[in-house]
Amino acid sequence: MRFMTTTARLSFAALIASAAIALAAGFGTRLHLWDYQVGLLRIFPYSLYVGLAALAFGIVWMAVGNMSVYSHRRIIISLCNRYQDKASVISDGFLGRGKYYTHVHD
Repeated sequence: MRFMTTTARLSFAALIASAAIALAAGFGTRLHLWDYQVGLLRIFPYSLYVGLAALAFGIVWMAVGNMSVYSHRRIIISLCNRYQDKASVISDGFLGRGKYYTHVHD
């Protein structure tokens, strides 16, 4: 599908643009090209907006890619599986269930 390719490219381009805007705001402030209020309050929010657009394009790309006869079930299952894997890694690390962590006794 041509739509899928275009959506994926838009998502990646928005991600790169968001990172470039954030880096420009940070380095411009650090190099005293503008005041910190300009970098933080006027330039950096555009990085967040473009990043949210990248997220939206990515979600659309993922949702349309999983469409079939049972599309609503597949979308929900795929989202749950993605977050379940991350949640198990996070909970194992933070709750101390990890077997391969060394314990430091100070």
